[in-house]
Amino acid sequence: MQSFPKGYKLDVPEPKGNDPWQEAAADSEAMKAWQQGNPADWQDVSEVNKGGVKTIVWTKDHAVYSIETEEGEILRPTAPPTMWKYLLGASFPVLVFFIPWGLLRAIGWVGAGFFDKSA
Repeated sequence: MQSFPKGYKLDVPEPKGNDPWQEAAADSEAMKAWQQGNPADWQDVSEVNKGGVKTIVWTKDHAVYSIETEEGEILRPTAPPTMWKYLLGASFPVLVFFIPWGLLRAIGWVGAGFFDKSA
């Protein structure tokens, strides 16, 4: 038991009404529909039960919407990175060279200005 200073007590709030999140989680069909997305986009659900794959959900245009593994994990396709992301990653080595090189060159130029005897 915890001891509190005089005049203080532990205040536990009372739950107010029904929790809609808990009700939705209790409804397993609603939870499964939420996890798999919009049923209007599905065309077919294939029960595979081979090689670690339990079900495959297809869209109306015959693309894979999701794959459910035997462990219950739901895998969805992800979009590949755009060309700009690859170019940005390839430009980092160039920037890592030119930024310090330019800074040192600028510092040398300013320093040489202080010691120039022609003025």
